[in-house]
Amino acid sequence: MIEDILRMKCLSLFEIYFRLFDDPKDFEKLCTVLGRIQTIRIDCCDKMNFSSLKVLSVYAGNLKNISLVGIKDESITTSVILSHFKTLASLEIIFEDSYNTSLIFHDLMKFDNASSSVTFKWPKLQYLNIICNRPNFEEGKLINEVKRNTPRKPGQLLMRHVHFYDDPRYQILVRLSKKLHIFDSPLCKGRFELNNL
Repeated sequence: MIEDILRMKCLSLFEIYFRLFDDPKDFEKLCTVLGRIQTIRIDCCDKMNFSSLKVLSVYAGNLKNISLVGIKDESITTSVILSHFKTLASLEIIFEDSYNTSLIFHDLMKFDNASSSVTFKWPKLQYLNIICNRPNFEEGKLINEVKRNTPRKPGQLLMRHVHFYDDPRYQILVRLSKKLHIFDSPLCKGRFELNNL
């Protein structure tokens, strides 16, 4: 597979299933040829851990768009990804049911102890799409406070209940540009009708 990728000089979008790699060294070998790739979608990430993510960040320095589907490891958070991938314009993460949603929400919130308020912590991205479990009652109250306290233009931040493949889930969507996004395209199996923009 590595030789085939090397032959594809114009390849800029790459999709792979993480569970194809039984050995972390095999994933690292693949990553060594991803230097030109700008958009990657990695599916079946239930066995992906922080080390794998770090390896990807070392070799795939030109990545502008990342989609990770099925993240289970709680050491992988939005802020951790952004700290390792400095050139990202967009990030999509679909978390497994077992992932602690409280970690997701707290990672994206800015707490002001002086005024005892909470707002959304805007990531330095044009596009962020997170799918996770629905919040519990306490998390829901916190999210409602974030929605009230965060200044934004219509459509820039959506926090809502959705059905993801008929599964009741929660979506956090940041779109700072109204242009069609790479992850909305049929090429990337765009999953959501964004009628509210």
